[in-house]
Amino acid sequence: MFFALMLVAGCAQAPPEDDTEGRTPNFVYSVVDPAGEGRIVIGDVDQDGKNDLVVHTWSTNRGVDSDGSVTWYRFPD
Repeated sequence: MFFALMLVAGCAQAPPEDDTEGRTPNFVYSVVDPAGEGRIVIGDVDQDGKNDLVVHTWSTNRGVDSDGSVTWYRFPD
């Protein structure tokens, strides 16, 4: 099954609690790696103040073999 890695960029901050009526957050979706698949975690790996993506794929036979991978997608590259 194919899953494209998607990055949510420019997430709008939540409005103050007293100003939520009629407001919808705007999201911009960007394909980071069209061939990428796996479990995704978002966090600031290199502590530059920008969120990065880390993708983990299981190895063959769910960990029996050692051919899994961990890939770091550094923002904005």
